[in-house]
Amino acid sequence: MAKSEDCVLLPEGTRNKHIWAAARRKKSRSYGFGQANVWYANEETAKCYVDKMVENIEDYDGEKWDFDSPIYEG
Repeated sequence: MAKSEDCVLLPEGTRNKHIWAAARRKKSRSYGFGQANVWYANEETAKCYVDKMVENIEDYDGEKWDFDSPIYEG
């Protein structure tokens, strides 16, 4: 589990882009979320998808909200 200080919230316009979309299991894909909203992404067939998602995270250089951001001020 990640620590809160290691996490950020992306602005809504950014997090709704297709590069952050979670895979859904279907006939043409053997990995991804099924009926439950929990997926451990450890299938060998998901390796390419997981690698791409890690790359997206590491390459992201846009705005990031954390617990000091105005969004959290009451």
